[in-house]
Amino acid sequence: MSSEAEERIAAALDSGATELDLADFGLDTLPEALGDLTGLTKLNLKGNRLTELPRWLGSKRWRPADSPARLRATYNRCFAASSPIRSWTSYPAKAA
Repeated sequence: MSSEAEERIAAALDSGATELDLADFGLDTLPEALGDLTGLTKLNLKGNRLTELPRWLGSKRWRPADSPARLRATYNRCFAASSPIRSWTSYPAKAA
């Protein structure tokens, strides 16, 4: 587990962040503490080594129902998203 990823999650918890960038940390799994960020509307998981995403990531309890949630998980190991994860919207990379 990347200590920088854990530090970003802790900072997001402290600030009540709605966006979190965990791109390119080489994560094999998502840190449990990520589940405590119930207000996230944008999550970038690009470029890790994830093979699956936890079901809680797509639960309506976990994210605000009144805002569209956006997930970026490209360039990971191949995985199939479970039905709750499909409720997220993917978002493109920023133009250079």
